[in-house]
Amino acid sequence: MNEGTDIPFPAGYMAANAVNAPYTSFTQAMKGLYPFGEVERLKYGKICGAQTLSGLAALEIVFGYDFIRRETSHIGINFRASAPTGSRPKGIFFFEPRVGCGKNWRIGVGFTGHTRLWEKDGEQELCMWVEANFTNMLKARQTRSFDFCKNGFFSRYILAKEFDENGIFTERIVPAINFTTLECDVHCSIVADMVFMFAYTYNDFLFDIGYNGWIRSREKICLREGIAPHKFGLKGVQFAVNPITGQPNNTTESLATIYETGPIIPDGLFPVFITTGDINVKSAASPLIITQKLFWHFSHAWTQCTSIDSIPFLGIGAEIEFEGINTRNAYQPTNTTMGQASVWLKGGFSF
Repeated sequence: MNEGTDIPFPAGYMAANAVNAPYTSFTQAMKGLYPFGEVERLKYGKICGAQTLSGLAALEIVFGYDFIRRETSHIGINFRASAPTGSRPKGIFFFEPRVGCGKNWRIGVGFTGHTRLWEKDGEQELCMWVEANFTNMLKARQTRSFDFCKNGFFSRYILAKEFDENGIFTERIVPAINFTTLECDVHCSIVADMVFMFAYTYNDFLFDIGYNGWIRSREKICLREGIAPHKFGLKGVQFAVNPITGQPNNTTESLATIYETGPIIPDGLFPVFITTGDINVKSAASPLIITQKLFWHFSHAWTQCTSIDSIPFLGIGAEIEFEGINTRNAYQPTNTTMGQASVWLKGGFSF
């Protein structure tokens, strides 16, 4: 099959002369290594293989008080804050590694409690535990890449023409993502983390089974900067240069998409310039996320070991996590989380 890698762009399409594409695949093109013809190299949203990052995600500060504290139950409340120490998104890579929550401070409250539901002969008991934390993610300055409102998904990668102050095409072509990657403020109204667990104890054996739900509301984004006015227009499939006259072609295609599956509609004699109002702010926002987890743990403690001051224990457990139902309030709902399962073996000493 001929993939077209040895066929140059015709004269006028990317530049005055025919241009040989320097990339042999889409994967190479997404690395943004170098320009070709009059096309500026990709500066943001690059896909360059595995990216790694390490660091401290956050510092958690919790102050609480148990206003009911009994042998068989307790109820408490806490106030919490999270100081971000991780990384700040920069938008350079499409799959950008992150440490922490993107420099968002978090403040909120939490509730904790347990009660003994049943007990028999001092050997068996069944308890219920509840933990629930609710936090607000405050505004944080980040850099994100955006699509256009009228041009659909991935329109940030469409090519655009650059114009001078007189509205004349400068013969410079720019991937739209190079100027739609902008500074913005990002925050979430609420993040909720809840655990419900039943714990059954029989002498030195313990069996836990529970549910964990995690919810983060849709991100809200406010732009801090915009697109330079009267400077860029979408190229679409329009020629850069008239191959007959050799003059720059000022025609734009404001309804172009990354797929170009519909009718090609040029804008006429005068270019249609891209404005900040064309930015789809929601395209860079994470939607409503709901995850649910079921878990269990079985362990045994050797409380009769009197030769040492600590009590050894050993346990095994497993969990399965899956996406919650979020088709009603999510923006363009889709699979927003990754299902996963895990097992563990845990041992240690209690003092």
